[in-house]
Amino acid sequence: MLLPDPRLRALGAQIHQARRARGLSRNAAAKAAGLSARFFAQLETGEGNISIRRLMDVTDALNLELHSLFPPSNHASSAGIALWGLRGAGKTTLGRSLAEHLHLPFLELNDVIQEIAALDLSEIFALHSSEYFQRLTLSALQEIARRTEPVVLTLPGGLVLDESARILAQKKFTTVWIKATPQEHMNRVVSQGDQRPIQGREAPMRELESILAARSPLYRQANLTVDTQGRSIKESEMDLQNQLTRLGFLPPQRKT
Repeated sequence: MLLPDPRLRALGAQIHQARRARGLSRNAAAKAAGLSARFFAQLETGEGNISIRRLMDVTDALNLELHSLFPPSNHASSAGIALWGLRGAGKTTLGRSLAEHLHLPFLELNDVIQEIAALDLSEIFALHSSEYFQRLTLSALQEIARRTEPVVLTLPGGLVLDESARILAQKKFTTVWIKATPQEHMNRVVSQGDQRPIQGREAPMRELESILAARSPLYRQANLTVDTQGRSIKESEMDLQNQLTRLGFLPPQRKT
């Protein structure tokens, strides 16, 4: 029996993720696209070789642009996997776990930025303009993308607001939105001892909700989404690994 084509698996993973993000059951999505539920299931698992005309019906049913279903090709030999989302989403925890699972180096872009500038982030912002920090961010991202070995990389929460950096991340990396509710973001950051989100603010939760609402359309452009709401770390880790496996980003074989 032939295994599903990796390109069809990648397409199926994108459709599966888009359907879940819109809260549609498989039957409802299939009906809206004019497909049988059985074929829609095969499509999501990479076993259904769909025609372009039918695929356009699927994108219409899911309110997607056709091009959005085609992530950068050859993920396994790309610059690696980049996790984005707000602080407190769990990017570092999931990133370290994933890097270990895939036997890849783990990097945090903020650390690379500080290394290039030879300054801490607080010093960079105190001494330089936001435009300077944007240039540093883009330079650090370009430096990582040029490396010969793929990496697992966490990105600063606000990177998606910088169009040049966001486009570069999407072009060179398999991007993953690590998603959480505003309350979970706040709880996790504060539990780590970081009081900055609430210090001197009259309505910190309202501010956080506003930031997340503004950035969500950009975060949603990621190749994959892992929703950590109400999940244990282990459950989120397994979801991320399973999605990447369906996308064709498989860990190298362990040496025996």
